[in-house]
Parts: sequence; structure tokens; C-alpha cells
Amino acid sequence: MGLEKKFETIGSGAYCGHFLQGDYVVKDGQQWSNLWDKVNSINIPQPALPLIDFNNDMVIAVFLGTKRSGGYGIQISELRETDNCLEVSVVETAPGGWVTMALTQPYHLIKTSLTDKEVKFIR
Repeated sequence: MGLEKKFETIGSGAYCGHFLQGDYVVKDGQQWSNLWDKVNSINIPQPALPLIDFNNDMVIAVFLGTKRSGGYGIQISELRETDNCLEVSVVETAPGGWVTMALTQPYHLIKTSLTDKEVKFIR
């Protein structure tokens, strides 16, 4: 089964500069800076880089990719640590009615305590 693990949302939304679908586990400052810059490349001014202590924490990020309308979403709903891995539960949503007719790039970034275990993304 595994133990539920706490996490904190660093950023989420429907618009970002990361246009492709992808899942990331970030464990160092340079990777984090590069990802943050990409996510916020559409924002002027760009928000300050959140400080992460990579000796104790890591960042997990999920991106849905560019969609043709609003109404799409992606969210990390739960982290569960088992004996040999960290399971990241990801919920994707699709529009169900009237939506904004604009390109969107849904994303969710979280911070959680560092682990050396394999990270598995479950949808």
C-alpha cells in the first residue's frame, strides 16, 4: 500500500511556456532554474525562482502539453511511498462544456521531501 507523503504546490495553472507533455523529477538547482525559466518564459516580469533546499527536498512537475482550448487540467493528487518507489498520482481533466477558445498548457509543480527511490507517475 505505502504511506501517503506530504507535498506543497509551488505553481499550477493553464498557461505556461512549457508546450509539450512531460513529467519531471528535479533534484538539483540548475535543473530547477532551467525548468522554472521555461515554465515562466511567457510571463513579464518573470516571478522569482522559489528557493528549494535540494539537500532535503525535490520538485515534481507534470505538464499536459498544449491544448486547443480551455477546460483541460492536470493535478498531482497524491504521493504514496512504498518499499521500493514513490508513486505520483496524476489526475487529468478534459473540458465538458463551453470553454475558452485559446491555446492552454496546463501544469502542476510541487515540492516534497527528497527520496532516492524510483518515481512512478500513475494516471
